[in-house]
Amino acid sequence: MGAKQSQCRSASSVVSREDGEPVDSIVHVTVRFEHFSRLGPDLLVEVLSFLSYGPYEEGADQPEGTLTHTLPLVCRQFRSLCKSSEVLWAASLERLVTRQPHAYSGGLISILSSVRSIPLPSTTIAQIYHDSGGKSDGNSDDDMGKEAWAGLE
Repeated sequence: MGAKQSQCRSASSVVSREDGEPVDSIVHVTVRFEHFSRLGPDLLVEVLSFLSYGPYEEGADQPEGTLTHTLPLVCRQFRSLCKSSEVLWAASLERLVTRQPHAYSGGLISILSSVRSIPLPSTTIAQIYHDSGGKSDGNSDDDMGKEAWAGLE
């Protein structure tokens, strides 16, 4: 079986001839991703995770992030990877907490106190506890978040 190609995308543009008459032209763009389809799910997640750290331009007309809102629309395979990958969601969650800790710290502290392992770096956990004044919901003495916070002090 030959290399898998994406479908051609066409874009119409108007080009002026020498005599000033407009001429419609069609531009065909063919993109080949020969080896991408051969990667396993773990490697695909790593590639997508790397791409998610690229520069992000925020606009008033499009407030959603590309990783969580646009990437699942690319194809069914990306959609299932985005739904099932903790790596991709941990990176998004870390960026949200860093950008707006006051909005997320209460909920995350509650989660940290009830979950044994969570894929967040200790610096993010420290940021959460620092912004909340080190408060916990008091569910248990072996609070994972408290241990992580105490280890960073």
